[in-house]
Amino acid sequence: MDQFWLIFCGLLVFLMIFGLGLMGSGVVRFKNSLSQLIQTLLIIPHGLLLFSLVIGPVVYGGLGPADFFYQCSFFLIAQAILVGVWAERMSLKKMLLFVNLWGLVVYLPVAYAVWSSEGFILKMKVVDFAGGLVIHVTTGFSALAMTYLARRRVDYFKLIKHHSNPQIFCGLIFLWLGWFGFNGGSAQGFDNQALSALLNTFITPAFSLLIWFWIDLIHTPHRSSLLHLSMAVVAGLVMVTPSAGLISTQSAAILGVLAGVFTNYSVRFMHKVFNQDDVMEVFSTHGLTGLCGTLFLCFFLPGAQASTQLIAGVGVAAYSFLMTFAVIKIFGVDFFLVKAEKEESGLDIGDHGEYVQNIPKGGLS
Repeated sequence: MDQFWLIFCGLLVFLMIFGLGLMGSGVVRFKNSLSQLIQTLLIIPHGLLLFSLVIGPVVYGGLGPADFFYQCSFFLIAQAILVGVWAERMSLKKMLLFVNLWGLVVYLPVAYAVWSSEGFILKMKVVDFAGGLVIHVTTGFSALAMTYLARRRVDYFKLIKHHSNPQIFCGLIFLWLGWFGFNGGSAQGFDNQALSALLNTFITPAFSLLIWFWIDLIHTPHRSSLLHLSMAVVAGLVMVTPSAGLISTQSAAILGVLAGVFTNYSVRFMHKVFNQDDVMEVFSTHGLTGLCGTLFLCFFLPGAQASTQLIAGVGVAAYSFLMTFAVIKIFGVDFFLVKAEKEESGLDIGDHGEYVQNIPKGGLS
């Protein structure tokens, strides 16, 4: 039964990859929409190869088929999250090189420390139910390094039209649905803990969305962006991930409120103060919120040590930022980003020779 549950949850997690691809394809402009779909798709075979040869054997030892599929899906999701940071600015081949280098120097050591039986973070008895540190803090603070070093898109200060709001919505549905497997499968079986994780995976993002919506009404009346409402759901999902199967529904609701407040203002702050061009808001929704979720669980979970949670969270955040910073510096940021001319014309034609659909009469937008 446990193996079937893990395979089922792994399939749900696998759906999240396509959800991220749909969301990214909808968020960017028409001229880059196809590139987001293809980049996300090609992460799967390349990431699978790296996981099979290096990450799986090093971190987990001998994995059974169900465990292999489930954990490999986690790794692929982490890589797919990073695609959204430099969206519209990084070509296919450079993206594949970057996310797999990142897998080796960031994901592999952190996953070993948190999940391997010999990992020092595991031995510290740090609580991380479903990968708040390994998936979200790593990708979020890596995203911070990426946006700190990279130039903004050439038309960052212009009104950027998203290609397709329905695609964003459909991607969000896949993502939220898949997250039930992400958190539920981490119970390693269909039991009361899995049921708690499933319920909390519904409650926390719902409350995050509620609070986010009303904050938006205060600051920008009559304007509720679908993208940012989607980010509210993602923030709630990330916030509850470190503790999903371990806390009560009341605690999950409180975490949702905190996610809505902290992440909403983080997004506003990073754009207005730093002009950060993080296309999918990965730092705010995954990095900062994942770190907060790792720390806040101490208030709701007896036995969790605030000091060890803080040391582990800050340590993983700092390591992820510095190692990503080092990788980019070694190659040079211009090595990874496309030239301004290619960015202007779009990655779809530059990398793939076609657009995501027939060009509308009004031209590209």
